[in-house]
Amino acid sequence: REFLDKVDTTKWRRCVFSSEGNYVLGATAEKGEHHMHVWNRDNGQLVRKLSGPKESVLDVHWHPSRAVLVSCSGSGRVLVWSKVCAENYSAFAPNFKELEENEEYVEREDEFDIIDEREVVKKKQEEEE
Repeated sequence: REFLDKVDTTKWRRCVFSSEGNYVLGATAEKGEHHMHVWNRDNGQLVRKLSGPKESVLDVHWHPSRAVLVSCSGSGRVLVWSKVCAENYSAFAPNFKELEENEEYVEREDEFDIIDEREVVKKKQEEEE
């Protein structure tokens, strides 16, 4: 399969596969430019273009188990690239309520008391009689 930028006919400095082998990452060999391209390995389609500082790319690596890329620039800077994920905790419990900011919780007097089960059964029996 051929992976190329048909518009710019870019020269490549380094190419690496993703950990699963589904994607190919190519870093350009342009001086003063920090551009990387991600292609789908199966169909060769360009998935994403990444641009960094105005420094050339020396090397790139893909994290072995996560969707994280690392690139090294000509000045020695190491850039970590990852997908920004929005945190969504609403799926944890049916009555879970997301808060915009912290709220003070006031607990009941006996809410976290440790109660002997025999005492609970004994109280229920007394109430029933």
